[in-house]
Amino acid sequence: MILTVTNLANAQVTGTLSLDGIGDGLMLSEWTRLSDNSTTNQITLSPGSSMQYSLRLTSLVATNEDATLRARATYQIEDSTSSDMSEDISISIIGPELPPNGVQLPFDVALSQSDSLNAMFGGWGLSLLILAVLYLRRGKKESLLATEEASVVEEDEEIEEEPVALGYNECRLEGDKVSCPSCDARLGVPRGSEPPFRFTCPKCSTLIRVVE
Repeated sequence: MILTVTNLANAQVTGTLSLDGIGDGLMLSEWTRLSDNSTTNQITLSPGSSMQYSLRLTSLVATNEDATLRARATYQIEDSTSSDMSEDISISIIGPELPPNGVQLPFDVALSQSDSLNAMFGGWGLSLLILAVLYLRRGKKESLLATEEASVVEEDEEIEEEPVALGYNECRLEGDKVSCPSCDARLGVPRGSEPPFRFTCPKCSTLIRVVE
């Protein structure tokens, strides 16, 4: 969001910008002075002048939260210190979508996590029972064991190690570039950076965490 600070006094003022309110600890604030694109919350204004600041908020939580914040300008005129507040700013934090706790089947049938595990173990038990019946009927124990061992070896060869799933606003380093998880922009990382580290996407201003 963009905030404009105006000096209505007849003297030069200096001070700082900050955030107050309910839920101010849920997010990290970053002030940018638009006149020179400097990351700062410092104020220096001559009488009647104005200055614009960009305020970016980064969530520090991974859950849905609400906050009511106000921008505070604390300033000094000669030997006197005072402060002014903006109107309330309502903020809603939307956490990342979590995986379902269980299994969703067609026709609006849902199984809880415990039911899903019971069904899985029941399926394995039924499969073992069928194998036992076939073993007794055919009387080929050695052949069956050899077939099972070959099947286990083949399954082990086909299993590939899957990479660890990425978290919220995380991406992996590909050579010396990354893909922004928000806008898919291909970005070069700061020289000498080694995962894990964080930096801001210059295209969409998203705070990215780069992992191995």
